[in-house]
Amino acid sequence: MSSLLRQPNAAEVEKHRLHAAGQVLQEQASYNIERRFAGRVAASQDADVGFELAGRVSQLLVNDGDRVQAGQVLAKLDTELLVAERAQLLAQLDDTKARQLLNSANIKRHQSLQASGFASQQRLDELETEQKTLTASLDALRANLDSVDSRLRKANLKAPYSGVVARRFVDQGMVVNAGSPVLRLQESGAMEAAIGVPVTFALNLSAGQLVPLSLRGKTLEARIITVGSDVSPVTNTVNVRLLLPQNTLAFNGDLIQLIMTEPVQKTGFWIAADAITDGVRGRWTVYVLVKDTDDMYRVEARDIQIEHTLGDRMFASGALSDGELIVANGVHRVVPGQQVHLSLMPAADDGSATSVVSEGQP
Repeated sequence: MSSLLRQPNAAEVEKHRLHAAGQVLQEQASYNIERRFAGRVAASQDADVGFELAGRVSQLLVNDGDRVQAGQVLAKLDTELLVAERAQLLAQLDDTKARQLLNSANIKRHQSLQASGFASQQRLDELETEQKTLTASLDALRANLDSVDSRLRKANLKAPYSGVVARRFVDQGMVVNAGSPVLRLQESGAMEAAIGVPVTFALNLSAGQLVPLSLRGKTLEARIITVGSDVSPVTNTVNVRLLLPQNTLAFNGDLIQLIMTEPVQKTGFWIAADAITDGVRGRWTVYVLVKDTDDMYRVEARDIQIEHTLGDRMFASGALSDGELIVANGVHRVVPGQQVHLSLMPAADDGSATSVVSEGQP
């Protein structure tokens, strides 16, 4: 019977005391939200190129994916009719030159005869008029010849800039209209991004500014080319054009995101999610550790308001003070009023991390 009434010794009491991990609260005046606005990567120049003339495509010299240089011939039109027209004009030109030479000789003879009194002034005037007519005919023929030469040159479709053939629209032998797209040519070199940004954020951007972008999970720094001057009636955003770094591995149409940080002025504390539990009436609660004795702490429940979440941490405000100690994890093992030992003191969170919110459609 005496053994049942024996009081436990200090070692046994210590063995059965609960140990709790603690976290020191550090008050923050604000927290940051990382906003992401989606857009698309685009080549600096991306155009559908075609012939200025209608005709039959006689040759296609490139295909999808081929890299071309500025001035390189990409396709050709059939020029059989133009070659025949040029030959006809050259023949007419030679005929007119011959008649002009004969007319010049007749003028010289009549001028000599008129000096001797054997030719009339009227005939000389007629020959001089004919000379002017022949000169005008030569000018017209030369202009027509230049026109044919121009059409012959334009029968060769040349690359307006160095780039990559993104798509071919026609096949050899097809008849195309003037201006119809034959190839889609994407300029090589630095790529651009076009991103719609809400007005409140666009006000903080300017041409030449360096901003971070996210492309396929990688962060890169781009320079703003222009910030639009009008708001899209569909997305209610301002279009921002950015120049990507020269060595960026991007494709035309790639999804890309502009990263911007929005500070929120709100006093509170970063608290681990494991330190927060359900309270009464749907409230959130944390357990504060209040010094009780030299080596013991008493658990107190405090209601909090969660302002924002970031992964496994939450930014909260409420009945908390800077420097207070809370139970960092294992809150299901303690109850208000319980005495516990402090077993661990994690480093205070400086609240420097930012949360991520993705917005906008490409």
